[in-house]
Amino acid sequence: MYALMLTLLIYLSHFAPWAISRPLFFLPMLSFFALCTIRSIEQSLQIVVIAVLFYVISSALSAAMPSSALGPDDIVAVYGRVIQDSSQKKNRMTGYRLLMEAAEDRRGTVVSARGSVYILSGQADVLYGDRVRVSGYSSGDIFIGETELLDRPFSAELRAKAISWIRRRLRSEGAGELAMLLVLGTGEDGSYSLADDARLSGLSHVLALSGMHLSILASMLSVPLSIVPWKKLRDCIILLFLLFFSFLSGWRPSLVRALLFRIFLSMRFSVDEAFMISAQILFSLFPHAIADLGAEYSYISLAAIFLLSSRIDRGIRCLLPVPPSLSISASASISALLFSVPLTLYTFGSYQLGAIITSLPLTAMISFYMGLSILVLMIPPLSFLLQPAYRAAEWLFQASSLFPELTSLAGYAVLAALSTVLYALGLLSSSHVEPELQQHKRNSGGPIISRTCDD
Repeated sequence: MYALMLTLLIYLSHFAPWAISRPLFFLPMLSFFALCTIRSIEQSLQIVVIAVLFYVISSALSAAMPSSALGPDDIVAVYGRVIQDSSQKKNRMTGYRLLMEAAEDRRGTVVSARGSVYILSGQADVLYGDRVRVSGYSSGDIFIGETELLDRPFSAELRAKAISWIRRRLRSEGAGELAMLLVLGTGEDGSYSLADDARLSGLSHVLALSGMHLSILASMLSVPLSIVPWKKLRDCIILLFLLFFSFLSGWRPSLVRALLFRIFLSMRFSVDEAFMISAQILFSLFPHAIADLGAEYSYISLAAIFLLSSRIDRGIRCLLPVPPSLSISASASISALLFSVPLTLYTFGSYQLGAIITSLPLTAMISFYMGLSILVLMIPPLSFLLQPAYRAAEWLFQASSLFPELTSLAGYAVLAALSTVLYALGLLSSSHVEPELQQHKRNSGGPIISRTCDD
């Protein structure tokens, strides 16, 4: 329920922001609905949690929307704090996101401003937390101009030194760029051919820092930490490393979401509760995350996987004798695409469904490459291993990008129909198998063993 509601609110923030920005209109309706439908205390608490989430997202959307006493055409400079590290673009411009604090007009009058705006600048190397002045002009939702660094806080100085050290160790054309993309969240020289192939193949999420990358790092750390006899101490050490990794990446919203989710799961919260609480905390601490595509895709995809993938996985195995790893990967991809394709089509104008097939080998390849990159950081003489691994990843992404790009909803309609059939099969299979398993457990006292239609 929470996952579905959060997905709905994220879509409303894109397609109908007026509905989110008017809580005084929506909340009474929600209260009336609650009075008509509530039958238990648990249901009343769910309604309260949803109302709080709505209020948090409404406030975040209001804080993220650019506003100033000056008109867009009158602004010649903006002041603010960088909330997304700069990254090199194909046209040699630098892009980053700025949380505005003030705006200046042609007469030099400075007025207060608020909201986040995307900046396109010249060669600007700015980090999360830097305070800057950008002189230029507005072009739609983008501000184009030259960046002047006004102040760099101590935390950003530490990050700058750490990033410089990592770049020196991973400096290698192509291979080093991908390694830095997975470790830092951004490449160095702006050559994003592999990232373009990932976008064309619908697999950008395997390169964007997210929960998958935190899991890879946690798995790598768990091996040497296995010598620590106390589990709680091991978990605390791993958590500290994950916090440092998130700090190093500039507190990217998709990583913070995954980190919060992991923390609440470890505190024995249910998946649904961890999902909702992490969203409320993320959008409260980082209101601009409501406008961050990475965070939105992260929540939408996770919600879809949480709600649909287990049934679709069972439905796939009812129809095809495939290995569990393949059916799990395909079901997760189908679920994520089902929820995210409308946003992708709205944002980029096209989408691709080949990720259903290619997600498993590429996820495995990127997991291996990230682990290898971290190993090279610790043992630089092993850097020669990056180049052949990069060529393999490049070949896989190029092969994946050969699937056709779709620009209409016809392909999505086919995907929705296929998902419905697979989900129905999985649901039907569960309704037959689960009572048998429960009876088996009562009779034998043994564990419940997962079964499929073939059983």
